[in-house]
Amino acid sequence: MYDCCLHTLKTHFTARRWAKTVVCGRARIGGIPIGLIAAQALTSTLIKPADPADLESRQQIIQQPGLVWFPDSAHKTAQAIRDFNHGEQLPVVVLANWRGFSGGMRDMFDEVISSMHCMLLRVMYCRSSSSVHSSWTPSCR
Repeated sequence: MYDCCLHTLKTHFTARRWAKTVVCGRARIGGIPIGLIAAQALTSTLIKPADPADLESRQQIIQQPGLVWFPDSAHKTAQAIRDFNHGEQLPVVVLANWRGFSGGMRDMFDEVISSMHCMLLRVMYCRSSSSVHSSWTPSCR
């Protein structure tokens, strides 16, 4: 997907093992450095280790469908926008083909709304230019 518009030799994705449903990184379009944020279309696996202080706690393996913002991916998006704008002052390109935010009881407990709010604040106060590109058939659920 990224090969059509990016110079693949100049692409560097960050935090690959954390919040796998979103891809954040630095790239070049026509030689111009940018910050890139895109959704991962594949289902990923989240492994939550057992709590060592709780004897009844068990390791949890959770399947996360692609194209959905979960609490960790919304936080990763907010952190990437902050790093691109305030740290490096890169223009941000968002390839927005997400279906929406996760809204289950577990995700509400994990503060998905707080992470979403933080992400939207980062977008509102961007210092450098930003661009959001939607897919041909967007759907927000």
